[in-house]
Amino acid sequence: MRCDEARESVEELRGDALPAPIREHLVTCAACAAYAREWRLVEAGLRALAREPVPAASLGFAARVVRRLEGLAEAGRKSEELWERAGRRFVYATLLLALTTLLVLLLPSSGPLRAPPTTEAYFAGLEVAAATANDPLFADEASSDFAPGRSGPTEGSSAKPR
Repeated sequence: MRCDEARESVEELRGDALPAPIREHLVTCAACAAYAREWRLVEAGLRALAREPVPAASLGFAARVVRRLEGLAEAGRKSEELWERAGRRFVYATLLLALTTLLVLLLPSSGPLRAPPTTEAYFAGLEVAAATANDPLFADEASSDFAPGRSGPTEGSSAKPR
């Protein structure tokens, strides 16, 4: 028999009406025997309390109990109000944070604004590149590898990396 089964049986069965397998387990297992002794002491204490007469209520006892219960109810309401106020403050703070974040993200950055390049500027750059490609003043060994509109050497070119 396992210890948990024996302890459960000791709790359920009162007095010395324990079956033989449980008594055998209590003889062989010191921990369960100690548990059974403690359980018997608890039962004896509860029986002694049951025999004790209940004292009569003092004068004004009911009124004091009612006042205390009303005080507890009032404290509970105050506690609920506190949580409601804290909850409202949390909601307001969250909304304020969300609006501030949205405002910051929607405002333009503080740096200088640059307009996107226009098509006219793009074609002007191509014309300059085409004009300087055949000019001996601007020509070097890598200039033949660059074509107008390209940004770097083509595959198989002899341009040296810089």
